[in-house]
Amino acid sequence: MSPYERKRDDAEQWELAGAELTAALHDLSTSVATNRLPDALAERIVREGEHAVRQRTLRRARWYWTESLAVAAAIVFVMVAPPRNVANTTHVAQRRDSLLVHDANVSTLSWTPTKDLSALGAGGDIVWSARAQTGVMRLAGLRPNDRAHWQYQLWIFDKRRDARYPVDGGVFDIPVGSGDVLVPISTHLRIDDAVMFAITVERAGGVVVSTRERIALSAKHDN
Repeated sequence: MSPYERKRDDAEQWELAGAELTAALHDLSTSVATNRLPDALAERIVREGEHAVRQRTLRRARWYWTESLAVAAAIVFVMVAPPRNVANTTHVAQRRDSLLVHDANVSTLSWTPTKDLSALGAGGDIVWSARAQTGVMRLAGLRPNDRAHWQYQLWIFDKRRDARYPVDGGVFDIPVGSGDVLVPISTHLRIDDAVMFAITVERAGGVVVSTRERIALSAKHDN
């Protein structure tokens, strides 16, 4: 095989590898969110990156590696960034329906609005499954937010935890012109006994500990 044919063959192999890696990353981006890349995929990215460095003379190889790395970096950013839940998706609606139908112990609590301007006339409910550690909020009439400046954030009060530090349930947006909005609950800590849920108005990206100066909605168990 001539040097030209060898380089062409190497370039074609890198083209295939780049396409496969990009496809794998795309599949990952559309799957259930996680906090880290799967070990096998992370190892492959590092392995192919090291090989690309050793093959600096292959211009097309470097181009495919750079493209794949850029996609990987974008996906990693999405994974570690504060969650911004997408409202009214079919998946979220199906999750809510499934919890209501199949979980005999699921809790359904109605939202109570406060006097905060963001919640005038607002309502809805929250469905929470302690068994599945997941839930869905249904929100109606909550004021649309400007996500560049402020967002809503859910807090879950666990009876077995210090009430001063409720568990972060994720930040989310209310789109302009929306009707009922469905928002999935995203939490990385186990909730043993949820006694109350509260939605606060926070700066964009949310906060670690809320001052609770602006509480929009709350929902709690009677007992």
